[in-house]
Amino acid sequence: MKNEIKIELIKNFMEDNNLSKNRFCEMCKISLDSYQKIMRNDFDFSIRVLFRVAKILGVEVFEMFSWKC
Repeated sequence: MKNEIKIELIKNFMEDNNLSKNRFCEMCKISLDSYQKIMRNDFDFSIRVLFRVAKILGVEVFEMFSWKC
């Protein structure tokens, strides 16, 4: 089973709120490096990052994933 982050949730949120990458990172209190890893589906970041992003997006962490077999 492969997990992927639904990056379209982040892209849509940023577009709807006219946010730059830097502003989104500031709102989430994450680094630009963590943001870039999320967008590449590179899971080399702290779990705390996902909770911070989910809070800003207004979703639960599990909703940020698409589950593929």
